[in-house]
Amino acid sequence: MIDLLVPKEMLSTQRLSLLKAWRSMSDLEAELFPVGMSLLGRQIVWELVRAHWQDERLSVKSLTLAVGGSENGTRRHLQRLEQAGLLLIRKGRRDRRSLELSPSPRLLEAIDRLLDALESAIQGSKYRQEFSRS
Repeated sequence: MIDLLVPKEMLSTQRLSLLKAWRSMSDLEAELFPVGMSLLGRQIVWELVRAHWQDERLSVKSLTLAVGGSENGTRRHLQRLEQAGLLLIRKGRRDRRSLELSPSPRLLEAIDRLLDALESAIQGSKYRQEFSRS
């Protein structure tokens, strides 16, 4: 998969430009989502958004299975996201014992901001400018 993103004929300056764009996205992601450097936390955020965009209902159990973490670790990250106002937790529609998870409007706005910044970083990167010339 890396070969698809970074062609072998890419120049060092192009690679550096792409790396800078990725770093700026990583910094923005850390600013927007209170999960620290945790890969599990990031996977939870992306799975919440994916399920929302695909109009799927998500429970703690299905989220835990999707991200491959422990239920306790998942619940800890969900608690942080809820405290930050990025997660909505409701009782299940079918089974009141289960919880239904969905991203808050604030999380969706943060995702839009991140995607806009990513598009801008790619369009403004020397990688895109230099590689499109070759």
